[in-house]
Amino acid sequence: MIFKIIGSIFIIFSTTMFSLYIESKHRVHIKDIEEMKKGFNLFSNSIRYTHLPLEEVMAEISQKLSGISAEIFKKTGVYLSERKFESAKEAWENVINESFKKSNFEKEDIDIFMYFGKTIGYLDFESQYDNGKYIIEHIDLTLNNLRNKLEKIQKMYRSLGILSGLGIVIILF
Repeated sequence: MIFKIIGSIFIIFSTTMFSLYIESKHRVHIKDIEEMKKGFNLFSNSIRYTHLPLEEVMAEISQKLSGISAEIFKKTGVYLSERKFESAKEAWENVINESFKKSNFEKEDIDIFMYFGKTIGYLDFESQYDNGKYIIEHIDLTLNNLRNKLEKIQKMYRSLGILSGLGIVIILF
């Protein structure tokens, strides 16, 4: 009898933790996008007010960010300073493709980031500033959608985790 009780508690605990894990992935996704938004905001302001070379802007931004976002801007700055690619666009796209595999970004997020790369380094300061602001507006819309989605699924995942655990326990015993 004691084994049944311990087993039941373990099953309910496991399904609840799994549902919280899935929920946390959504939270991390939102945090990563917020960090990229911060990076684009810093980029726009640096381009507009400092007129530094692109590799210095990228390196400076990477120091103010954390996680995968810092890595993306840092690698882009390194690639630009080492002249590994013919254009800033190629360097940016290569870094984004490399980072996609180990990030929480979805395909739609990567598409937004790739759009940013199409104009990086080609336009004048004012146009790059405007492009950065456009990306930020698009990210704001994405963040609002993700936050609304998280709010809806948050309660569902918690309830589903507990109820599925109880359902399994009832079926088994």
